[in-house]
Amino acid sequence: MNWMWAVSSPGRWARITAAFSRASSTTAVFSRDLIQKEEYFAAARYQVGPRWAFFGGLLDSKYTLSNAQTKSNNSESKIRRCRREYATSAANYLRF
Repeated sequence: MNWMWAVSSPGRWARITAAFSRASSTTAVFSRDLIQKEEYFAAARYQVGPRWAFFGGLLDSKYTLSNAQTKSNNSESKIRRCRREYATSAANYLRF
């Protein structure tokens, strides 16, 4: 299941996305295992002037396994990103 929400106006936009999935597999311990994956993403951009823009984003992902013998393989990660952009022309820009 995927879900996305977005809003934009001239020089500004924001987006929020969520994705969920489940699958069953047979692991190295030869037993059934349910794999669950969750991901959340949010981003926003704001155009300050004709050449400067600010961007920020967050990503949160989580992978879980149902079998007790494989739970040590569960993982969770978080990524944050912020940057500035300077446009030298319509097709060229610098990111900081």
